[in-house]
Amino acid sequence: MLRIRNIIFIFYYFLWNSFAVVAFLPTFLIPCDGPVFYAARIWSKGVLFGARLILNIRLQIVGGDNLKHALNLAENSKKKGLIVASQHQSAFETVVFFAVLPKPVFALKREVIWIPFMGLYPIRMGCISLKRAAGNRAIRKLIRDSGKILKNTNKQLVLFPEGTRVPAGKKMKLRNGLYAIYNEHQPFVIPMKLNSGKLWPRDSFFKKPGKIIFEFGAVLEQNLEKNDFNHQIYSFYHD
Repeated sequence: MLRIRNIIFIFYYFLWNSFAVVAFLPTFLIPCDGPVFYAARIWSKGVLFGARLILNIRLQIVGGDNLKHALNLAENSKKKGLIVASQHQSAFETVVFFAVLPKPVFALKREVIWIPFMGLYPIRMGCISLKRAAGNRAIRKLIRDSGKILKNTNKQLVLFPEGTRVPAGKKMKLRNGLYAIYNEHQPFVIPMKLNSGKLWPRDSFFKKPGKIIFEFGAVLEQNLEKNDFNHQIYSFYHD
C-alpha cells in the first residue's frame, strides 16, 4: 500500500509542479519580488499538502521562537541580514523553506538555473548560482553575492554548511564558505537541524510516513573565532 501511495505522490508532485511553474509566470511581470515569493509559498504548501494527504508525512517546527527572534534581529539591524545555517539531507527542505521563511534565497549549483521555466524562479528571487568546479573563485563569488543579499535586502540566506546532502545520522565536517561569509559581513546566523533524510531519502523515490522536524537553535554570537563558530553549529547538529 505504501508503494502505491508513493507512486500516487510522484504523479501529484509532477502535476502540481508543472501547473505551478506555468501558472505563476505572470509574477515576473511585477517589478517587486514579493509576488514571486508568495507564489513559491503557495507551491511549497501544495507540496506539503500532498505529502501529508498521500504519504502521511507531516512537518513540525521546533524552536519557532528562536526563528522569530532571529527574523526580528535582522529586520531591526543596520544591514546585517540573516543566514539560516541548515543541515541538508533531502530535497524536502529546499521545497519547504518557502513555507517556513518569508523570503528564503539559496546558494545553488549553476545547473539549476538552466532547468526550463523552473530555473527562472531562483534567478528572479536573487539566488546565488555557483560553478562548483571554480574552486576559490566560487568562494569569492559566494562571499561577494552574499553581502549584496544580506546588506541590501530583507531576504533570508539559506546555506548548507556541510556542502551537500548528508544521509541522516552521518556526520560531515563543515566547509569553509559559511564562516568566510560570517567573518566578512557579520550577519546574524541561526543554525537549523532536521531529520528529513529518515523519511525522504536523498537517493530514493520511496518515502516513509512520519514527522519531519525542523529545529532552530539560538542565534549565534557575533565576532566568534572560526573554531568556536564551527563547533557551536556542529555541536547543535549532532547533540
